[in-house]
Amino acid sequence: MKKLLTASLILGSLSVSAAPKGKFLSINSKIFEKIKHLLVSNPKAITSNKDVTVINVPDQQVEEVSAMIHKRLNRCGGFMAHDSLMEAQETFKSTNFTSVNPLIEYVINQKETVQKIVNEVREDKIRDMILNLSSFETRHYTSKSGIKSSEYIKTVWSEISKHRSDVKVDLFQHKGFPQASIIMTILGSEKPDEVVILGGHADSISDEHMAPGADDNASGIASITEVIRSLMVHDFRPKRTIKFMGYAAEEVGLFGSQEVARSFRKLETKVIGVMQLDMTLFKGTADKDIVLISDYTNKAQNQFLGKLIDEYVKVPWGYSVCGYGCSDHASWTAHGYPASFPFESAFEDSSPLIHSASDVLENYAGDAGHAVKFSQLATAFVVEMSN
Repeated sequence: MKKLLTASLILGSLSVSAAPKGKFLSINSKIFEKIKHLLVSNPKAITSNKDVTVINVPDQQVEEVSAMIHKRLNRCGGFMAHDSLMEAQETFKSTNFTSVNPLIEYVINQKETVQKIVNEVREDKIRDMILNLSSFETRHYTSKSGIKSSEYIKTVWSEISKHRSDVKVDLFQHKGFPQASIIMTILGSEKPDEVVILGGHADSISDEHMAPGADDNASGIASITEVIRSLMVHDFRPKRTIKFMGYAAEEVGLFGSQEVARSFRKLETKVIGVMQLDMTLFKGTADKDIVLISDYTNKAQNQFLGKLIDEYVKVPWGYSVCGYGCSDHASWTAHGYPASFPFESAFEDSSPLIHSASDVLENYAGDAGHAVKFSQLATAFVVEMSN
């Protein structure tokens, strides 16, 4: 989750590459008005409306912007970073985020299959993956360990699916930074050109040397990994193509997911639904187990997720808002795809430990039980949507 980044983040010898110089930010207009006088570069609005403003800042100031937003306004994110003015303006043009009409009919008709696979989901498997990912000293998008952590995820996903000829796992190499995104594809048997996506960001960041990121976002990747394992155990064969994604560089402006989503739009890929899992470990809201983010997401698909929770997960749920550009779902929404973001709590109740060396599993009682619910929901989503 793009929350607390500090300008004093020390990468030192971990850094193997710098991000491209000069960034264009599409930023919440109200946020920009509140912080612009604090920015040394004194950026001016290039394009602006009541919701979003496009500005240009020096490369090194992107993390400073995020830190200022958190410290001064006590909120997360609020911007998307772009390599060019053209990319920023493309996002700006689509920031009305009108509801995308459903590309399929949202119906629950795979109950027997879904229930069987949902019952397979195991807390210990999710816990082990969280521990393995959080053992990397950082998964920052320019660090050596960040590169290795993405390669590790690819290895795990490849091993789980090695017996299936219809499955492949690839690294998506990005422009301008070394960490790759990970994309696993299960080819649809009847409608391979229609795609369902389940993703979460693979990077982590901290204002300290160590960035274990157990909740943010080892938990989301672990929840996705458990969906994959459960599908493979039951030899699930979808009619539509399913793609599982681990995005690079979410923490600095959604770089990875933006590039992936842009490439899908350029190819006119028919993505019928996207789910984002970013932080699934911490139950911060007493009366809700799953909270659906309602802004910058698809209303009809969110309503369908509510039905899936009631049918298969059977826990209390509700809605919250997280603001412009708070996680990778925004990249897909901005490119015209229906996206949803089930979150660990109401946004104001999310884990206070993220983006610090304290974001480790032992500080969440060493238990991944809350994350199980998100694997169950995500399993129901991909099975129902792909058939």
